[in-house]
Parts: sequence; C-alpha cells; structure tokens
Amino acid sequence: MLGFSPAGIPIYVFRYIWGGPRFVGTMAQDLLWLRPDAVRQTSGGFYQVDYGRLDVRMVSLDEEVSLDGDDNVMQAIARALKSAKSDDRCFALTR
Repeated sequence: MLGFSPAGIPIYVFRYIWGGPRFVGTMAQDLLWLRPDAVRQTSGGFYQVDYGRLDVRMVSLDEEVSLDGDDNVMQAIARALKSAKSDDRCFALTR
C-alpha cells in the first residue's frame, strides 16, 4: 500500500494478473467494506471500482518510474489524486 486518499481510501500500486502496465489506484475488496456504493459486480464475477464516486482515480504508472523513496511514492499518490479532480468516470476490474 502506498498510502491513503484524503477520504481514507487505501491507494496501491498494482498490475493485473494478465499483465499490462502498473497502475496506481484502489482495490474493490477494500471498498466492499469502506465504500460499497463504489463497487459493482459483473456477471462474470469481477468487481468493478466506480472511481467516479471516489476522491482518487486509477492511473497508469510508467515502468521506469521507481517507487523507491518517499518522494516518488508521494508523486504517485498525488498523480492519482490530481486525476480525481476531473469529472470522467473510470472503472477497474478485480476478482
């Protein structure tokens, strides 16, 4: 875990099991307890995070970005929080 949003939402760096880039965002499993209104379940059994209901967004993280050191971690969190100021809706899938 990288830290928390101002609303207390845990922020993580993660990669989906099927590959792809690293992301900074939150986990639906945490939100089932904290903010169940921001989680949906698909017919395939995946959870979706409705980032439009949160004060954080999921953002991709370049592979060359290091998370060593507090400054780099804070920059990753700030990027996810800054993205949350836009009005677009974003969903992420987890199982």
